[in-house]
Amino acid sequence: MQGFDRYSEECQVCTDFVGEFMRDNEDAVAVHGEVDGRDHTWAYDPTTDKTVDATLSQFDGFVPGAERDKVFEGDQHPLAEEKDRFDTLEEFAEGPGGSYLLDR
Repeated sequence: MQGFDRYSEECQVCTDFVGEFMRDNEDAVAVHGEVDGRDHTWAYDPTTDKTVDATLSQFDGFVPGAERDKVFEGDQHPLAEEKDRFDTLEEFAEGPGGSYLLDR
């Protein structure tokens, strides 16, 4: 898994983070769901068995534990409700990610 801090600094929107993370980590999976009833996406890296959320801090003040961006052990995000998984950047871009991710 490439330097997590870079994503926290460069990506302000969850879909941008997931797109960049999937480009840098070929086995990564995009995960779409909700945090506190709001749409959100994060990534799972099966190579390291870590769930990575570089934009979680956007929920600070709404969700206890969301005061900073986080990496969780395993394939579950303890602060989110998972709805869908996308194995490729193309699948993610056709769904919640947005086709603009393919133009980068």
